[in-house]
Amino acid sequence: MFVKDEREHPVGPFTGDLEALVQDTPEAVEHARKAHLQLMVGVPSYVTGAAGVIVGVLVLSGPVGWMVIGIGASALATGLGLMGAAVTHVVDAVNIHNDIASARAIE
Repeated sequence: MFVKDEREHPVGPFTGDLEALVQDTPEAVEHARKAHLQLMVGVPSYVTGAAGVIVGVLVLSGPVGWMVIGIGASALATGLGLMGAAVTHVVDAVNIHNDIASARAIE
């Protein structure tokens, strides 16, 4: 959640618009864009990879099953890495915005 003008705004992979919330701080907008892109790629990659692992374990057997498990695990790990990086960019965007907004308020 991001609080702006005393209102809470959700920020996540498919909700909220962090970029619009921090638009008056160009440094924060860059982090918000990276976070959005990483979440939009990372979440589907993670879900697809998890589905691949489940299908490989439960349905397929033999070499094909192991290949599906390996590809699924790779996609899952990639998605997890992207989602983790996105969270750090969200935190960075909010912190940069808050730091600059606080500095402007003091001036």
